[in-house]
Amino acid sequence: MFGSIQCAARWRGWDPDITHWLITLGDQPQIRWDTLKALIEHAYVHPNQICQPALDGRPKHPVFLPAPIFRGLADTDATDFMTCLAAHHDQTALLTASDPGLDFDLDTPADYQEALRRFTDA
Repeated sequence: MFGSIQCAARWRGWDPDITHWLITLGDQPQIRWDTLKALIEHAYVHPNQICQPALDGRPKHPVFLPAPIFRGLADTDATDFMTCLAAHHDQTALLTASDPGLDFDLDTPADYQEALRRFTDA
């Protein structure tokens, strides 16, 4: 995943007016809309900081990155995204969240069935 993020950070075709990037996992469709809305509002209040939700005090995805930090990923010595984020802990604004979907990944068909059971009204 980190290699893809770095490749995106290296691309020079981005609109220069983009101020933030949101890095989100494709296997977390169960995150609540109110959590995403709160994270967007949190990033608006903390425009120069990395913003991410925290569940039980642990940072989670999705992650808002201000443009300078995103662009810096192109040349970082970090070997993975978590290490890179940890290096910027002093520039991070965590949003306390209670969304159990933040702590659940869909990696297998069984995970998908469990997500349907836990996160839908059906």
